[in-house]
Amino acid sequence: MSNDTEHRVHALLRQIPERGLEAVKALFWTELNYDRANEPLPTRTWPEAVRRLLAEEPLLLARHVSPLGTFDIIAIRLAPDATSQPSPLSLAAERAIVTHLMPAHPYALFAFSDADGRTWHFVNVQMPSAASTLAALRVIRRIVIGTSERLRTAAERLAMLDLASLPAESRSPIAIQQRHDTAFDVEAVTRAFFTAYRQAFERTEALVEGLDDPEEVRLFTQRLFNRLLFIVFLERKGWLRIAGRSDYLRALWESYCDAPLAGETNFYADRLKLLFFSGLNNPGSVDITGITAQGFLSARIGQVPYLNGGLFEREELDDRLGVTVPDATFADLVASLLYAYNFTVTESTPLDVEVAVDPEMLGRIFEELVTGRHETGSYYTPKPIVAFMCREALKAHLRDTCPDEPPSVLAAFVEERDAADLRRPEGVLAALRRVRVCDPACGSGAYLLGMLHELVALRQALFASRAVDAGSTYARKLEIIQQNLYGVDIDPFAVNIARLRLWLSLMVDFEGATPPPLPNLEFKIEVGDSLTAPAPAPLQPDLFRQQDVARFFELKGAFLRAHGPEKTQLRAEIGALKASIAAWASEESGANAFDWAVDFAEVFTPHGDVGVPDAPGFDIIVANPPYVRQELQTPEQKARYRQRYPEVYTGTADLYVTFYGRALQLLRRGGVASFITSNKWLRAGYGKKLREHLAGSTTVDTIIDFGDLPVFGAIAYPQIIVFRRTAPSRGATVRALTVDDLSVVDRLGEVVATEAWAQPSEGLRADGWALVRPAVSELMAKLRRTGKPLGELSSVDIYRGIITGYNQAFVIDGATRNRLIAEDPRSAGIIKPWIRGRDVKRWRVESQGTYIIAIPSSTDAGVAHAWSSAVTEAEAQSTFARELPAIYRHLQPYEPKLRERWDQGKFWWELRSCTYYDAFDGPKIVYQEIATHQLFALSAEPILLNNKCFLIPTDDLYLLGLLNAGVGWHFLHNTASKLQQGAFALQTPYMEQLPIPDASPADRAIIEGLVRRLLDLHAGATPPEPTAVAALEVELNARVYALYDLTPAEIALIEETTAV
Repeated sequence: MSNDTEHRVHALLRQIPERGLEAVKALFWTELNYDRANEPLPTRTWPEAVRRLLAEEPLLLARHVSPLGTFDIIAIRLAPDATSQPSPLSLAAERAIVTHLMPAHPYALFAFSDADGRTWHFVNVQMPSAASTLAALRVIRRIVIGTSERLRTAAERLAMLDLASLPAESRSPIAIQQRHDTAFDVEAVTRAFFTAYRQAFERTEALVEGLDDPEEVRLFTQRLFNRLLFIVFLERKGWLRIAGRSDYLRALWESYCDAPLAGETNFYADRLKLLFFSGLNNPGSVDITGITAQGFLSARIGQVPYLNGGLFEREELDDRLGVTVPDATFADLVASLLYAYNFTVTESTPLDVEVAVDPEMLGRIFEELVTGRHETGSYYTPKPIVAFMCREALKAHLRDTCPDEPPSVLAAFVEERDAADLRRPEGVLAALRRVRVCDPACGSGAYLLGMLHELVALRQALFASRAVDAGSTYARKLEIIQQNLYGVDIDPFAVNIARLRLWLSLMVDFEGATPPPLPNLEFKIEVGDSLTAPAPAPLQPDLFRQQDVARFFELKGAFLRAHGPEKTQLRAEIGALKASIAAWASEESGANAFDWAVDFAEVFTPHGDVGVPDAPGFDIIVANPPYVRQELQTPEQKARYRQRYPEVYTGTADLYVTFYGRALQLLRRGGVASFITSNKWLRAGYGKKLREHLAGSTTVDTIIDFGDLPVFGAIAYPQIIVFRRTAPSRGATVRALTVDDLSVVDRLGEVVATEAWAQPSEGLRADGWALVRPAVSELMAKLRRTGKPLGELSSVDIYRGIITGYNQAFVIDGATRNRLIAEDPRSAGIIKPWIRGRDVKRWRVESQGTYIIAIPSSTDAGVAHAWSSAVTEAEAQSTFARELPAIYRHLQPYEPKLRERWDQGKFWWELRSCTYYDAFDGPKIVYQEIATHQLFALSAEPILLNNKCFLIPTDDLYLLGLLNAGVGWHFLHNTASKLQQGAFALQTPYMEQLPIPDASPADRAIIEGLVRRLLDLHAGATPPEPTAVAALEVELNARVYALYDLTPAEIALIEETTAV
C-alpha cells in the first residue's frame, strides 16, 4: 500500500467483521473525517414490502455539511431473510432501499450489513452524466467487506474518500460525490489488475523451461494462468482447502516453501500438476482427495473437489518432457497478482457492479493481451452494449413467438423483469426454453454470458411474479447452457476462455459443500472457422436419418453431464454419428471449417423429436465479428467468401460483411440478428450489396451509430443493427439513433427508448444508409428532387490525386528541385508543383513549396520516354541514367524500396499508371478527401495533387459556389462516411450523389459573380478581410437556398450542420 491512510483504513476494514458498526463509525468519523450524525431515518411512508427488508431503521451515520448541501453516510442493517446466494446480502433489497432513500439523500454512500454485522457492502450510486428518467437504471457499485475478503483493493479505494484530501473550499456535495464515483470506478481496478497481469505473464513466459517455440511458450503460459485464476475464483466458494485454510493457492505455496515433502523439488511439477491432473481432474473421475483424506495426495494438495471439464485435462504440452516452471515464478505470482486483488466469482451486470476482479476480466485479458485484439480486428464489447443487444434480440424473439402478448408488456418484462401483466406466462416460459441462440464469432464469450444472464433473470422473474418455472438458479443455468446457447470461434484459446467463464457462472450458483463435476462444453462452444463451410440449408432426412439426428442431440446432451469412462465412450459415439451425418448432409468444406449442418444438426432439422421450434435455424444470432480489412484476406479466402456469400460479398469488403451473410443463412424464418460492427458498410461502396440484401430480404428494427466514439477503447466506428429474417413490409420504419456522447453507453436502453426516432425504411437507399431525423430526411428528399446528381452531369468527372508508393523518393523540396535542375536542366520537365491535402483551403490553394518527380509509366497511352521501348530493364535503366542523370542519381539510393511497391509503373523509377495526367494541367476544382467543412478551391496552374485530394477538371464557377455553400455541406454531412473529430470522407460515391440544380442564366450569373469576387479576395498575398468574405458567403448561401426553394425551417436545419 502506498500511504499511511491506506494502511489505517486497511486495519479498520479488517476489524469490521468482528466489531461491526463500531468499526464502520471509526472509519468514517476518525479516519475519513466525516462529521458524526447518528440519527435514525424514518421509513413510515415506505411500502411495507420494502420496510420488511430492514432489521431496523436506517441510520444517518455521518455527513459533511456545506453551504451547497450535505453529503451523507447512511448505514442500513438488513433483516435476516433479506439474503441471497451467493452473498449474505441481497442486491435486489439494496436497490429497493436505495431507491427510497435517494430522493431525500441524493448525495450519499450507503453502508449495508447483514443482520449479524459481519458482512458489509459499501454502496455507491453513480451520479448520472445526464438526467435519468428511470431511477431503476442507476448504476450501483459496491465494495464488499467480510471475513473472507481480500481488503487491499478496498483499502486503496476507500482511502480516496478522505475529506482531508479535498481542499476545504471544494467540499461541495457534488465534488464529494464525484470523488466517491472515482473511488468506486471498477475500470481503475481493472486497469491496475491488467497491468499487473501483463507484467506477471511476461515474466513467466521468460522463465518457462523446456520449450523453444515462442508460440508454444505463450500457449503454455496462458493455460497455466487460466488454471490458476480459475482456482483463485473458486476459492471464493470455499471448496478448496489445505491445512484448514481457504486461501488455497497461497496456503499450498507456503506449505511447499515451509515444509517440502520428501522428493519435492519443484512447485509446478510436484504440487500443481498433482492438483490439476490428479485432484481437479483424473482418469478415474472421482474425488480422490475426499476418498483418501489422509493419503499421499491430501498431504500434498489438501482437499479439492473433482471438477471434470476441459480446463484440467492433460494437453500435449503438459506431458512434454522437461517442460516446467521455476519456483521463483510463483513467489512473484502469489504476492503481486493472485492475492493482491479482491476477486469475485460473480460477473457484474451493467447496473450492479462489484469493485473487484470478476470473471469477465478473463475475457478482456484474452482479447487485449493474448490475441493482440486490434491486430486481429477483435474488440471486447462493453457489458452495457452486450446487455442492450441481447435484450433487443429477446424482445424481437418474444414478439414473434408470443403474438398474444402486447409489445409494451414484453418490453417491460425484458427491460424491467416485470412479468405481472403477461397474459400467458407459461407460453413466454416455453418460448424462452426453446430459444436457440448462437454467437458465430464468440471470442471469449461476452455474448454467451450476456444471454445466459438475461435468460436466467427472465426465468427468475417469471417464478417470482407468476410462480412458474420452479427450480434452483444452478439448474436453470445448466438447462440454458444445454438447450439454448451455441458458440463457435476460430481461436481455440478464445473458446477455452468462453467455456471457463460459463463454468464459473455455474459454480457461483451451486449451493452446497461439494460441487458437481463441471459440464463438458466441447459440443456446445466449438472451435472452427464459421465462414468457410457451405450454407447450412435445412436438412431433409428420411425417417432413419431423422433418428440419427435425434440420437446425435441426445448423445450431446448426455455428454454435457458425463465424466470418466462414460465421457470417453460418448465422445467416440458422437464422433462416429457425426461422421455418418456428414456423409449425407454436407459437402467437403476444407480444413478447420465448422460444418453447421452437421455439428449443430439438431438446429437445422425441421421439427421432429429434437425440439427445434417452428422452422430450422437459430432464433437469435448475436455477435461482434472481427473487423478485418480486405487487404489482410488471402486470395483463397476471398474466392471462398465470394462463393459462399454472393449476395453480400465484394472483393474489397471487410470480413465482418461475410458474417452478415452467414447470419442470414443460420437464422430460421422470423429469426433475429443483433450485430455490432463497423459502420463503414452503411455508406461505403463495398457495403452496397449488403445494404441491398438487407433492405430487400429482412426487416430492420434498429440501427444505432456511434460514429467515432471510442466504445471499445479504440476508434472502430461501431454501429448496432437489429434485424429479422422476414420480408420488409410497406410503410415500415426503422428505430434510428446517432450517439455522440460516450456516457450514453452505460444507459443505452433508456436513451434509445427516449431519443431514437422512427425513420422510414424506404429511406435506406442502396447508395448509402444515412440515419437522419424525419425533418432532415424530408429535406434530403427535397434536395434530391430539386437537383441532378453531380455524377450524372455530362461535364463532370472526378479524379483522385497521385499515389507515388514511396513519397520519400519522389517528393522533394524547393532546394532539391533547384539542385537537380542545376545539375541537369532537363530535370525541369518532369518536376511539377506538388499539392497535399492540407494545402487545399477554402477558395484557394496554398502551395508549401514542395514538388514531385513525375515520371509517368511507360505503359500509359501517349507516353514515349527514351527508354519506354527498351527490350530489357537493364537497357531501359541505362537509357534513363543517360537521359536524366540528376534524377537517376537522386532515385537510385531508393531503388530497393521502389521495387517493393505494388503500384509502380513499368519500371521501378516510374509512377503507377494514370490515364488523366492532362486533367492536372488545366483549370480544376480541387478538394480534400478528409474535411470538417467546405474546402473547395479553383486552380488554373499545372499542379499534381497527392492521393488525399480529388479534382474535377472544370472552371465552372457556378459549381464551385454550390460546393462551398451550406446546402452542399449539409447534404454531404448526412451521406458521406463520418470519421474522427467531426471529419467526413468526401470520396467519389458520396460526391456523385450531390444534387446540382439547373439554375436560370440570370441566377447562374449572379452566383458566378459572387464566386469570382470571393476568388479575387483570396488571390492576394495576405489573408482577406474576414468580414468581407463572410458578407459575400452569406449572400452566396442565400442565393443557393433560393435555388432549392428552401423554407426558413429547412434553412435552420442546414445551418445547424454547416461550418462556414
